[in-house]
Amino acid sequence: METIDTTVMKSAWRTHKVGLKTWTATIECRWDDTDAEQEIAVGTQVFAVFVPVDQSGQDNASLVGFGKITTVSQTQTFDNSTINRTITITGNGPQSLTYA
Repeated sequence: METIDTTVMKSAWRTHKVGLKTWTATIECRWDDTDAEQEIAVGTQVFAVFVPVDQSGQDNASLVGFGKITTVSQTQTFDNSTINRTITITGNGPQSLTYA
């Protein structure tokens, strides 16, 4: 949730109000640069599905929502054999909770 600074001049303490809600997700993955189907770019709209698994291994619910890719960064090993990508998604609107 966004917080907005509402502090007035000459105040001894900062004050804040709650602003707009937001969500983000970060994905860390291995990447195959030779597979054109995997190409992804900043600004691409995605439909994200998150399936949390509880302690018993059950996945009865999921969070779903639309978002845009806001950052893509890449690192690779010295011999270029392994490429790691970090992808950040910023939500467009709320996520919905669905049950299996």
